[in-house]
Amino acid sequence: MPRQRTSCYACALIKTACGQGQPCTRCQRLSLTCDYGPTAPRNRRRNDGEDTAFRTRARHCKSRNGCLNCAKRRKKCDEVAPQCGECRRLKIADCQGKNTAPFRQTPSTGFSAVSEFDGDRDNLPDQDLNDVVDTAMSTSEYLSHVALMPESDIAEMARRGHLKDSNALRGQEKDQDSQNNPILKNFPRVSHWDFTDWDPVEQYLLNHFLEVVSRSFVAVFDDENPFLQEILPKASNVRSVRHALLALTACHLCKLYPNFEGSVVRHQSLALFLLKKDLESGNDIENTLVVSLLLCLFEICQGNSRKWILHIYGSKALIDVSLSQGTGRKLSQFLLDLYKFICCKAMITCEKVPAMPSGFESLQDMEPESISSIHPLVGLAGDLYNKLSEISHLAVQRTSRHATAISAGIFTAKAAELEGNIQSWQAPKYGHNRRLFNEAVNAAEAIRWAALLRLYQVVDGCAVNPEKRQNALNHVEYFISQIRPGSSLEAQLLFPLFMAGLSATRKAELLRIEYRITVLESTVGTGNITGAHKLLDLFWERSQWGSGNVDWEFLLQEKQANVVLY
Repeated sequence: MPRQRTSCYACALIKTACGQGQPCTRCQRLSLTCDYGPTAPRNRRRNDGEDTAFRTRARHCKSRNGCLNCAKRRKKCDEVAPQCGECRRLKIADCQGKNTAPFRQTPSTGFSAVSEFDGDRDNLPDQDLNDVVDTAMSTSEYLSHVALMPESDIAEMARRGHLKDSNALRGQEKDQDSQNNPILKNFPRVSHWDFTDWDPVEQYLLNHFLEVVSRSFVAVFDDENPFLQEILPKASNVRSVRHALLALTACHLCKLYPNFEGSVVRHQSLALFLLKKDLESGNDIENTLVVSLLLCLFEICQGNSRKWILHIYGSKALIDVSLSQGTGRKLSQFLLDLYKFICCKAMITCEKVPAMPSGFESLQDMEPESISSIHPLVGLAGDLYNKLSEISHLAVQRTSRHATAISAGIFTAKAAELEGNIQSWQAPKYGHNRRLFNEAVNAAEAIRWAALLRLYQVVDGCAVNPEKRQNALNHVEYFISQIRPGSSLEAQLLFPLFMAGLSATRKAELLRIEYRITVLESTVGTGNITGAHKLLDLFWERSQWGSGNVDWEFLLQEKQANVVLY
């Protein structure tokens, strides 16, 4: 006598304990077919309504009068005329018995009459026999199969933290032709012939610069972007500019693709080597200044060192030499504005930055019709950046303001003057591109109120008037919320977000600010944004668990001294 089963087939398949009911608990819960085989399990628990007597094997009479279709498929035929149940379910029109003539389809059934079935597998009237067999699988059997399928490890469904294992890097063609680059066709000042000697990796970096990096530093579209209109032609002709540009691009790209770290080291080393040769030979000062500023941006975007200040002083020396000569071609206004813009942003977190030689062009005295375009770097906030530079100079003087009564009075008067100027500032109301202009106005307003928050911190320290602080914070949050994620004006939002993060105290405010900084890390994607985010997170942690007010500038020097709010 064979060994009696102690579990149903469904439970035995996955080697789990069976309730031995009819059906068992698991099969009843999952709506599975519970089958123990021909013999009943030993000591099986029966349901209340089940007969206690053992069931005898069901008997049936064999018949050879079924239809040919069921015989071919080895199915039990119910021999119902004019069409058996299986043929009716599978919509097979030709249903005939082995010993009878084929049944013809009546008009009421909806099927047309077909020729006799000769028994050949290839001559089924409507569909192939394999399709019939596949269709015959019942829904319950399929659901039982799905219920028994093993689940994959949920850890495999976690979001990838980075793209270092991406196969996209392994599919580059070595024989890539720069003539097939459609992006270069949008820039008439350069030709694909200027990049024929660039290898595939360099051309990939060039595309990333054209589509991403060049747009991350400006507030205008490509047709007004000086990184594309001025820097790109120089990169095609001057090797030092080329490698400095590629180093900056690889630095931006390796935040997602760590495999590009080798390209970062290579192009940075070549750019520094060629910069040294240009300085020794006294070549074109403008090209040398471009290399120095690009390397300064490179160090800022790396976010892990303060070597950017070396390039700032190097750029200052080149500008001074060019201005002292007074002959020859003048330096590009964009390069001068880029130098001033870096100095203005860097002075917020570093007192050793050289002062700006002059301010940005003011828009307050200009007629609305004369404002033809938005400044690529400062947008509509040129006057506000001039005031922000003065606030940074005031922050340097605050330690000695109490030395004498005169110095204290001068400090207070200067702070009051700056506050009045910032409060009375108004953005222009007209522009050539309405949507971009509206976002530029919102960005300028956010910078304006963030500058007030910075001024309150410089004058009052941690004891800022709560009403004034909350009013400025509300305005910063409102104007930032009017700028869509992914906008070209996001390049100007790090400073307002950072000042708002230092001033926020409520949980909802902190969550909104952290969300927008996280978006900024994804859209702009430079290392200094990550450093500023870490500094804010540390400030929030100390403010929550520490005692008293927290000095963020002390945390800056202690933990995140490399942060630049560019």
